[in-house]
Amino acid sequence: MRPLKFGLFQATYSTHDMVEIGVQAEKHGFHSVMMGDHFLDLTGLVKVDPWTVLAAIGAKTKRIRLTTYVTDVLRTHPTKVAHIAATLDELTHGRVSVGLGAGEAQE
Repeated sequence: MRPLKFGLFQATYSTHDMVEIGVQAEKHGFHSVMMGDHFLDLTGLVKVDPWTVLAAIGAKTKRIRLTTYVTDVLRTHPTKVAHIAATLDELTHGRVSVGLGAGEAQE
């Protein structure tokens, strides 16, 4: 039987706090950190770019997996998403997963 793994879903915090939370997630044994990829949330708050924040987390960690929840391939061309993810995956030695979707009505 495979061991149970836990991931941390990042909500809306300041950019610096999201990076620190990602670092702390690895320190406390989480398997992955996930970030939503939205321009806005239902409260109207502007979101940060998840790929940039995941890159900062990746630069400060060694093991934790990095993923989006969910990148909209209608808003961002699939080739660009693949390019970004492949670059980050190379920089973090294979720790990137990509969550893909078609977006939401507000976007």
